[in-house]
Amino acid sequence: MLEASYSKLGSTVDAPLLGERFVNRNSALAVATGDRGRVAIATVCANLANGKYQLERVSCLCGSRDNRCIAQVDRYRIPHCTVMCKRCGLLRTDPRMTAAAYVDFYTNHYRAIYERPDHDPDRYFAQQVIRGESRARFVMHDIVQPATSASVAEIGCGAGWNLEPYRKRGWKAVGWDVDDSYLRLGKSRGLDLRHGLLPDACVGGERFHLVVLSHVLEHFLDPIADLRALKQILFPRGALFIEVPSLFAASQLTRYFQNAHTWSFVPQTLEATMRAAGFRRVELASLSWTLKLATMLARSNHEQANKDPHQAATPHLHP
Repeated sequence: MLEASYSKLGSTVDAPLLGERFVNRNSALAVATGDRGRVAIATVCANLANGKYQLERVSCLCGSRDNRCIAQVDRYRIPHCTVMCKRCGLLRTDPRMTAAAYVDFYTNHYRAIYERPDHDPDRYFAQQVIRGESRARFVMHDIVQPATSASVAEIGCGAGWNLEPYRKRGWKAVGWDVDDSYLRLGKSRGLDLRHGLLPDACVGGERFHLVVLSHVLEHFLDPIADLRALKQILFPRGALFIEVPSLFAASQLTRYFQNAHTWSFVPQTLEATMRAAGFRRVELASLSWTLKLATMLARSNHEQANKDPHQAATPHLHP
């Protein structure tokens, strides 16, 4: 059983701070899913119980392992131990699945679980483009359009709905994702979408004025290392748009915790993580269409000593 796996890792299964609702795997799902989703949930639970999905211990980003258990299941009643660091307050999954287990999960089960029973790809794309436009306006408020064409990259772009508003404004827009069905959907609309994630974006030598991470940072296994690596694809004085679910704004906690999320942020811990990775906040806000997110525009603290040949074409942030 999963408790045995915890014990092997030297982890005890404490009673969750949030109470019985966050330990009971037999209660109703907090978020609807379809028949495919229920099969996928059962498979993931079985893989955790039989050891196919190996677990690992992980320290907080501050280095501490002094935790308090918050919840033992996620919104789909999948075993998922969320703990709060007693030193800095950041929430994380510990123990969590290994990188190999997450690869299998995202490849074979993630989309089945997270898509709603009435999911319509075209309708969903149109809805998300509206939200993408709100995100783009938030960014444009603090970025000056350069004299020459600007560029934007998104890691974990789905079908590219966040890129569409920039493309319509004449920006070069490139996205990376690993969901082939979404990539096909975005490509059919003329978007430049590529299979892969952050490591794939970093090897090509391309650089961008803006990088978008929308509901992605909380999935990273090592967010500080990944944020530092992301600087490789940013021009000097380039900007990073970050959006994550905010625990402070979660009106229904039973819907908040997700097994796909390895970290859970509030505005303060998000900003601390960005500072640790060498970024500074430009603006932190909630978008008008939702109060459930922490949305940040940031830039790197470390600019290159030598002027980049593209510097004149780079948008800059208002002081």
